[in-house]
Amino acid sequence: MRLHLATLLLLFVQLAIQTPTLAAERVIEARMKHLRTGEAREWDEFPVKPEDEELAVLFAALANKTEHTLLVRHRDVKQTWTVQINGVAVGRLPRDENLMVTPFALKPGLLKDGPNTLRIWGKGRSSDDVMIGDVRIIDQPVAKALDVSTLTVVVSQKPGGESLPCRITIADADGALMPTAARSTDRLALRTGMIYTADGKASFGLRPGKYVVYASRGFEYSVDRFEIDLKANISAARRMHIEREVDTTGWVACDTHIHTFTHSRHGDATMTERMITLPGEGIELPIATDHNVHIDYEAESQRTGMRRFFTPVIGNEVTTRVGHFNVFPVRDDKVKTPDWKLPRPGLVFDTIDKTPNVRVAILNHGRDLHANYRPLGPKQHISIVGENLDGWKFRPNAMELINSAALQTDPLQLYHDWFGLLNRGYKVTPIGSSDSHEVSTKLVGQGRTYIKVDDADVSKIDVDKAVDALLAGRVAVSMGLFTTIQVASQNASGGAGDLVKADGPIKVKVRVTGPSWTTADRVILYMNGVPMRDERITTPTENGKSAVVKFEHSWTLLRPKLDVHLVAVALGPGVDAPFWRIANTYQPDSITWKPYVIGSTGPVWVDADGTEGFTAARQYAEPLFEQHGDKSNDLLQALERFQDEAVAAHVVYLMGRATPQVVQAAAKRVLETATGATKSGVSRLLEQVTASREARN
Repeated sequence: MRLHLATLLLLFVQLAIQTPTLAAERVIEARMKHLRTGEAREWDEFPVKPEDEELAVLFAALANKTEHTLLVRHRDVKQTWTVQINGVAVGRLPRDENLMVTPFALKPGLLKDGPNTLRIWGKGRSSDDVMIGDVRIIDQPVAKALDVSTLTVVVSQKPGGESLPCRITIADADGALMPTAARSTDRLALRTGMIYTADGKASFGLRPGKYVVYASRGFEYSVDRFEIDLKANISAARRMHIEREVDTTGWVACDTHIHTFTHSRHGDATMTERMITLPGEGIELPIATDHNVHIDYEAESQRTGMRRFFTPVIGNEVTTRVGHFNVFPVRDDKVKTPDWKLPRPGLVFDTIDKTPNVRVAILNHGRDLHANYRPLGPKQHISIVGENLDGWKFRPNAMELINSAALQTDPLQLYHDWFGLLNRGYKVTPIGSSDSHEVSTKLVGQGRTYIKVDDADVSKIDVDKAVDALLAGRVAVSMGLFTTIQVASQNASGGAGDLVKADGPIKVKVRVTGPSWTTADRVILYMNGVPMRDERITTPTENGKSAVVKFEHSWTLLRPKLDVHLVAVALGPGVDAPFWRIANTYQPDSITWKPYVIGSTGPVWVDADGTEGFTAARQYAEPLFEQHGDKSNDLLQALERFQDEAVAAHVVYLMGRATPQVVQAAAKRVLETATGATKSGVSRLLEQVTASREARN
């Protein structure tokens, strides 16, 4: 709480009559306190009213003739929080929502004999609820205070096997990431509580205490852990073992959205550190997408010896005022970049199309607001019919459904946007990515895309074939779960990205797998964006851990009346363990946040009308509208025969000729007598058009 003048005077008198005793370590604020910048509550897990807006502590000390160390424990830091001693800034808390302990160096002479003041205060453009406390001062320099004992860890794929690139996470018993006495090198990438090692080996200094140490290698591997009570001035060594749990044979792990501080100038991961973090998380096809530049990882991956673990691809996040678009593969890093300053998407894509060799253009985080523009928000877009209200054609051929650094409050919101685009007739591949700029705050590869292509030698992935498969939709979107689908009719079958001719009932098989440290509790099968099956499930357990196979089931569906796309989505509770914590939503729609894991398939295209191709909902709607015009009764009878939400929504949208007022009127007329899927599709359209009018006004 803030110290008032009377309290300060009383403490000063008390301190003046006592002689502070010099201690190796002194606690100056034991309790964790809830602080807030801004007026509004950020998350409902925090009380309505904070204890204060800053931390102010008066404490006794002796003048420091040498560097001392200040340790601060904190959680949920999103804005800028400055740490001051006696009015002098000693640093800022890292903008990291993990529970962690951060050290700060106190220069000689900063402390004085008698009363001293600590102040930690925040500022930012939005509210920030944080927990800060357990503040300590150690009368040694940071390097020495953290290097009291030594722990050596070696991680191998199995007992007695070769060590491998991985991440070592060091936490205390409460799960707080703990600082170590180590530095990043060509073989190590370090941040508080996290060490990426190029060869599975790391030796680092720690303060005495009780620790929990984890070894991990991204989504596909198990996690090993041990607990240790580390005594002062000793050296300890441990061997750890992880193994591949999720079978992704024939699928390449790709992250299409990766940054470095070296070239994007925000975040903190250097090029060298990125070369270590990529294999440390098991990414096999990384796409370099720094902002408005073409970057090639080849030379640095060769120099660091990491090239054998992945095949790098040159790309670019074309960062404009009307959206962010990841484009690749770029022929080489000397190629002229697309003009990101152009004011309209069509003009931007004209320059993207002129970039040699580029075949993929991904719409990134389409529901996020950048430069006062939200590409798929209601002000610009009608989701159910995939229609842009600013008059531009949707030209990306892929879009992020999961961006682990910028998650949505509703995990299925971007899926509904994507279904609308598919029903509009656009071929758009679903993408999972990390958008990682950092070593540890947002983990590279946490969100990822699996591409169905030969992975026998990950250092020699055929990039052209990988791009072919991606554009065909032979992918799986993953953040903690891996979901596959197989669709079979009497004489045909196929998986994600395939066209399957339905000559009778269709059998749909869905399989969900994941490591032993994630679970799934829900599986949804979508047909043209409408749930056909929505089942609550319980992940089986094996030896006290979650089973790798979370769900495996087949459904038999009647032959659809029209062509449809089928997509399976699996969801589960988020991971809160320090080795793979799911980050809070980036731009929340609510103060309630429930982290999640998710895994989904690419679309299976089902040819049910026998035309030897795929017909989208919009392509069914257009001739219906041309035949019946504004004759609501005739249209309604035709729609009732289809009983498809997407077709109904598109027909009514065409009746309004893209004028919101007319669409609303047409929708209300149809709803007077519509039933079933027709009614639900038109109702959803009416809700979205109404919301769009409100947003644009």
